[in-house]
Amino acid sequence: MKEKKNKKSSETKAMKKSESAQNRKAKSFKKVFIICLCAVVGLGAIIFVSLVFSDAYSIIHPEKVSAKRFPDDSEIGLYYEAATVKFESGDETVLWFIPAQDIKTAESKKSDITVIFSHDVGDNKTVTKIDDGILYAKQLADAGINVATFDYSGSGFATGSGYTYGTREANELKQIISYVKEKYGSKYIVLQGWGFGASAAILAGAGNDDVTAVISDAAYTDADKYFNEDGGLKKWSSMPDWTHGLTKFFISVLSEEDMFSAKPINAVSEKNGQAWFFIGEDKDNVFSSDYATALNNAAAHAENETQIWISQKSYHAQAYRTDEKNYVEKVLKFIDKVCR
Repeated sequence: MKEKKNKKSSETKAMKKSESAQNRKAKSFKKVFIICLCAVVGLGAIIFVSLVFSDAYSIIHPEKVSAKRFPDDSEIGLYYEAATVKFESGDETVLWFIPAQDIKTAESKKSDITVIFSHDVGDNKTVTKIDDGILYAKQLADAGINVATFDYSGSGFATGSGYTYGTREANELKQIISYVKEKYGSKYIVLQGWGFGASAAILAGAGNDDVTAVISDAAYTDADKYFNEDGGLKKWSSMPDWTHGLTKFFISVLSEEDMFSAKPINAVSEKNGQAWFFIGEDKDNVFSSDYATALNNAAAHAENETQIWISQKSYHAQAYRTDEKNYVEKVLKFIDKVCR
């Protein structure tokens, strides 16, 4: 009887030990599972943040496109001067100054008017996006107008990196204006920009005593409105819409600029002494031609001298390519009106 009790007791103890071991295994498995789950979630979060960061980086670091043509190429035949200009940031650019000249002889003509080009994102001082900015510069030079053109930081042959879609570019353009005014002494300075470069030209030109007029071809009205309300970020980002809040944060950190605060429409909404020529394209799939209309209306309301032209059957900043003869005639007529 005693032996039976001892045997039963031993069996009970063995069962308890087995259950205890199973419990320990279950707890151990649970811990491992939780650790693995946390690792997977953590890795997923890292990958997600990395993808958004990479997306933001690519938006403000477009591929550099350097000039492939030069004013003195045989098929162009323009005389020009090249000068290195250092921005306040320490970055350097090479400015081309193309004086007014007889295009048959390349003999300079005296001119007190200089048009400064402001190129778009992903472009350079030759303004390739309009088709051929050097050919356009040649047409201006032949009409008795000097042309100055340069690369923004991080574009073309300039040092530095990144493009802030008008914010930093406006500050760099102001420095170029001062340089051109001081070195070449032009009485009349006209800024002409395309796309985001047009927005930079508006921001740099408004209220600037050294600027007589601004020709804006396909500018935005408000950076925040464009990138958010009007879906601009969708065009530049490869990530889903719900990630764009984080994308904007990384863009601000990486660019060190509040590029979403740029508001060209506010700049033209005050009587500032500049004359304005707004060009839009009816088939623009980047900036609606309504932007050009809104900018013109705001400038006119402030009693500034304004002019507007919406080019038909033209895409973003392509009015020169689509209707070259009309484009050049309208620009020259505007310049002649406000500068001569």
